[in-house]
Amino acid sequence: MLVRVFEEDAYADRAFAGEVDGLDDRDRAFAQQLSYGAVQRVRTLDHAIEALGGRPVDAMDVPV
Repeated sequence: MLVRVFEEDAYADRAFAGEVDGLDDRDRAFAQQLSYGAVQRVRTLDHAIEALGGRPVDAMDVPV
């Protein structure tokens, strides 16, 4: 879901809906909180990863 949002410019709600088939309501709500939170806090997360990793997120080989 996050790859679709950040690399393919997909809308978060649509990308999420396509990934949660088969989850029960509780798991779906948890996954939604995690994924939407990551979208909302991407700059904070990038900053923390760069500070700990010692290099820009864009210079890393795999999606982090």
